Amino acid sequence: MNLLYIKEALLLACSFKGAKIPEVKATLNCSRGAIRSTFSLAHLRNNGVSQPRIGGPKCYTEADERLLLRHVRANPKDNYPTLKKKLNLGMSKSMVDRILKKYGIHN
Repeated sequence: MNLLYIKEALLLACSFKGAKIPEVKATLNCSRGAIRSTFSLAHLRNNGVSQPRIGGPKCYTEADERLLLRHVRANPKDNYPTLKKKLNLGMSKSMVDRILKKYGIHN
């Protein structure tokens, strides 16, 4: 459970005051696990902002990316289904769009 910034600040203030976990739990009406994780991760947060999450693994290789860019620059009129069929790519339309946008190619 990700606590709101104000609730998290209250929780940390209670801990500095010397309150125990059951007291904080009763006061703020949140789970024991949320309180413990907030305490343990407090030193990693910058002004209460959560750390960015790690994304999933890429579904394409650098070779796929180069092949896509080479084909799009040579055949700018091809649409997404044609690209996926000709290049045998196993990625979604939005992924193709993201790669092209990264290199400044807009359609």
